[in-house]
Amino acid sequence: MGYDNTIDYMKLDSVESATEVTTILDWAQAAGKRTGFVTNTRMGHATPGALYAKTVSRFWECENDWKKDIEDGLVTEEDIKNFKPKDITLQLVESEAGKNIDIMLGGGRAAWQPREELRWDYDSDEWNCSRWDGRNLINEWQGNHTGGIYIENRTELMDLENQDVDSVLGIFANTYVTWDDLVNDTNDKPRLVDMATQAVKFLQKKSDSEGYFLMVEGGKIDQAHHNGKAVRALSETLAFDKAVEEVLNLVNLTDTLVIVTADHAHTMSIGGYTGREVDITGVVMRPDGTVDLGEDDKTFTVLSYGNGPGFSQFNATGEGDFTFIARHPMEVGATANLAYLQASAAPLSSETHGGDDVGIWAAGPMAHLVHGVHEQSYVAHVMSYAACIGPHKEKARCPQTSGSQVLRGGLVLAMVL
Repeated sequence: MGYDNTIDYMKLDSVESATEVTTILDWAQAAGKRTGFVTNTRMGHATPGALYAKTVSRFWECENDWKKDIEDGLVTEEDIKNFKPKDITLQLVESEAGKNIDIMLGGGRAAWQPREELRWDYDSDEWNCSRWDGRNLINEWQGNHTGGIYIENRTELMDLENQDVDSVLGIFANTYVTWDDLVNDTNDKPRLVDMATQAVKFLQKKSDSEGYFLMVEGGKIDQAHHNGKAVRALSETLAFDKAVEEVLNLVNLTDTLVIVTADHAHTMSIGGYTGREVDITGVVMRPDGTVDLGEDDKTFTVLSYGNGPGFSQFNATGEGDFTFIARHPMEVGATANLAYLQASAAPLSSETHGGDDVGIWAAGPMAHLVHGVHEQSYVAHVMSYAACIGPHKEKARCPQTSGSQVLRGGLVLAMVL
């Protein structure tokens, strides 16, 4: 992450010959734009990390991550001593790109602080990542941003509009931010829409004629899919959609480009000859109301996965063919709840990504450049050209000074992951 294609995964010596690449964050900061990111995963996770970090492993969010890789034989302790890599969270605090981010909101507090007890799972606020160096990076960030503010709940986040501060660090969980459906007044956790809109308002207030860049990640969709829970993934998709809707209500599309896209698919599929009015979280029923059954004379759900934890719900009643597999079918008329585990075709503890092309949508100046099928690197060139930053800053349509004749407002990249 942060290098060209000559970098080798987990090979620290490959850093010596690899070339570091610049990012949209670098381009925006060089042009004098205010910058920020929002994620409901962790601040050191792959998508926000790609903005500022240089590493041979996207998983190295804290020192504990490479200690596990040493135990697994993926990297040697000697290489760690010789090359002295910095974990991704430390880079966020120490790198120039990280220091110059005006607002960052998300999860991952465990990687910022020392902690002795290490636990982690997808469905809790525990994460087995902590600082072995004994440093408290929250305190260090505050020391580097004396005009900034550190916040850790929704109440403090929504009060930002009343604060006159230069920068904001908001960390709302030890690991991923709370599921949207579990947010309530008691736990005082923010929703993605809260973080996204407050970040836009802050950057609008702080930016001058050069405008701003903001990346918003709806990464809990990905988390739900890995868990094999399609209905919860749909719930998080609606939460992401709400965030996009409210951001569009805040920005002026005459001078702000908003791009919505994704970085990968999942193995979830929509199957069966299902009627138009059938609940997608239920079983397959034909347009005439008859129930579709499998070869085992049992119902099957509209949503399923190519692989993942759902396979573990099957039981074998004896040796033989598929007729000895006991499924637990959903009843006709029933619908899956947020915790329902969809069936999968192969047993994995965590469902994988898929190879599908993903969608991309845009609104605002130069949005007409988003059409058809493109390589992913094309998206960066669209943002560069539209904002007159980075490699396209000297195009004929751009002014001699930094910034763009068009994007005097903002550049918002919303990522559904």
